[in-house]
Amino acid sequence: MASAAILLSSVACALAAASIERPWTQTALKAGVNGVAFSLLAGWLCVASALAIGIGYLAATGEPESCERRKYGPDGRRIRESYSIFSNDRYGDVTYVPLLLAVAVGAAAGLLPDPLLPLGIVWAVTNLRYTHSNLAGLFAAFAGFVVAVVRLGVRTDPLV
Repeated sequence: MASAAILLSSVACALAAASIERPWTQTALKAGVNGVAFSLLAGWLCVASALAIGIGYLAATGEPESCERRKYGPDGRRIRESYSIFSNDRYGDVTYVPLLLAVAVGAAAGLLPDPLLPLGIVWAVTNLRYTHSNLAGLFAAFAGFVVAVVRLGVRTDPLV
């Protein structure tokens, strides 16, 4: 759990750097260099910290069987090998962690505005099994991207 705490503090620092610097509202060069770096770092650190917290929790609870992948669904049918959210497989375990993380990252992306911030969570959620909450999380992250792009597009002073 110490690694999760370090990752969470790294997320806080990366988000602080992105919000203080606001590279997407500066010159095109600053947006291209600093904006992309800060956004991708903060987004991927959000995903990494969520994974570290989940792994630490499962390791601390002493339930190793919950870490194993199920081979068969509730009706006894074999689960397909595809982990994509876009597959037709409907046997994903329902958890609201991806949804909550996607809503938080999408909201941060819309408020900053930072259009690349949700990229990490979008990648992570698209590689999860299909559940309605995972699909809603994907839409929430995409909505944060759209809000950020719209907020950057209605600026009165153009990028130099």
